[in-house]
Amino acid sequence: MDIKFADKKNVVSLISSLGKDFAVLKNPDYVFPEYEICPLSPQTELPLKDLAAIVMDMDGTTTTTETLCLHSLEYMVRCITGRMSQDKWQGLDAIIDYPHIIGNSTTRHVEYLVRTYQTCIIGENLERSFLSAALWTLIFGRDQRRIAEVRNNLIHFGYAAVLSDPEIVHTMPEEDYPMEKLAHIAAKYIKPGAHRKFSQMVRMAIDIYYQRYHEILA
Repeated sequence: MDIKFADKKNVVSLISSLGKDFAVLKNPDYVFPEYEICPLSPQTELPLKDLAAIVMDMDGTTTTTETLCLHSLEYMVRCITGRMSQDKWQGLDAIIDYPHIIGNSTTRHVEYLVRTYQTCIIGENLERSFLSAALWTLIFGRDQRRIAEVRNNLIHFGYAAVLSDPEIVHTMPEEDYPMEKLAHIAAKYIKPGAHRKFSQMVRMAIDIYYQRYHEILA
């Protein structure tokens, strides 16, 4: 594939030639560029002739995952706020919270929750929960892309030493490692006084969410 560099004028010309309508996709705060522009195919005139059915590929078409997603999102909030019991927090509100955490991307869902409950987040809980989730993913994770993302996040957040910890390196995936033991290992590295930006808290929370999600599916 040929690579071509262009200035702003040429880029505008190239994009304009792709169509009349475009979708503007905003990226998470930590992703460059801020947004991406994608051309849309020409609109079709309605009614469509001889249309028999429309099939859409959506999460939940063949399996019901919404309940699992909601549980994992709520679990993540409980972990980082320290409110693990119903007595301390009733959980996500179906009327207030659900409209913001169903039907969009995982990143958008987690961004909403971190922003909404940010004043309740306990820094040490965030660090400990992230580390425990990361350790579980390294040992038991099956999704290589997830594992790679977790490894990158550990390095980014100053926890590179975890990757060479003997208790992790020499642990076999089939061993039944309880989360409590992982939390004990994480305690050796935790940075309780770390000040995290909003985008960093979101990245940590996403790893906590996915760990819970995959732990239940395992």
